[in-house]
Amino acid sequence: MLLFHVRQLIDAISRVLFGLRFRLLLLVLLACAPLIALTLHTASSERRRAVTAWSERAQKLTRLAGREEADLLGQTRRLLLAVSESSAVQSGNRQTRKKSLDEVFARYPGYANLGVTDTNGEVLASAIPLGEPGNQTDRKFFHRVLTTRAFAISDPSTVFTNGKPAVTLGCPVFDGSDHVQAVVFATLEPEWLGGARSELPAQVPGGATWTEIDRNGTILVRYLASGLSWGQPFPDRALARTVLRQPDGIVEAPDSSGAPAFCAFAWRDSQLVPGGVATLLSVPKHILFAGANRALLRSLMWLGTVVSLALA
Repeated sequence: MLLFHVRQLIDAISRVLFGLRFRLLLLVLLACAPLIALTLHTASSERRRAVTAWSERAQKLTRLAGREEADLLGQTRRLLLAVSESSAVQSGNRQTRKKSLDEVFARYPGYANLGVTDTNGEVLASAIPLGEPGNQTDRKFFHRVLTTRAFAISDPSTVFTNGKPAVTLGCPVFDGSDHVQAVVFATLEPEWLGGARSELPAQVPGGATWTEIDRNGTILVRYLASGLSWGQPFPDRALARTVLRQPDGIVEAPDSSGAPAFCAFAWRDSQLVPGGVATLLSVPKHILFAGANRALLRSLMWLGTVVSLALA
């Protein structure tokens, strides 16, 4: 009796496996397999293109940052040249100089200070009052201006009264005999790399983070801030070491919240930051691949519909 039932079961399985309906269903599935493989391959290609496009976007923003720094330096040079040639500075009167500097300083709020020193480096007039002693100029920078008799930039140092790292830019003041009689200077604090760039924050895509660091891994600029700002160490030390070793690239690394993300980075030269500036454009993985994932989902839905109709 048991043998009879086993034989019936084998006959039923044979009819299913070798019947016309099963072979037709198998044919449909085999025909759809290449379409499924093609869909998955297309999605993978779309993700690779998204990564490449992200790296290109980071390079574009890096070039924009370089141009805007150059524009800032050009603006400062023209401003200091105009101040050095003004009658108020040429007059030698302290009160007249101070009034003129205050008026110029009010029109250019991006600077931390604006002032005039004599040839010994003593501050004669300053838009922001400096504490004692009056001689607070960077000696190395001051000597550079007198030696070159031209526009010069100091190395970053704590030269301003609030103790923040700052860069001083200066231009000589010539008398009628073409002798240097004074030096006009402008001071920039770390915000110079962000506040002067009206375009850069708007160019950073939604959900992404733009960061600039120096050779020591110290943050100079960060959009969106996420609790971190200039002067703080870059939180991902492993990523910072990777960036410091390579001229450019893109790596997968967790963002500040720990979510998987892609970070594209590049280096640019800088006259304000010794050793150059590293730029990092980071975006969560789910945001970068959002378009590719939506396209994959649509393709799979259409493919599933076609397969279901064929099987029916």
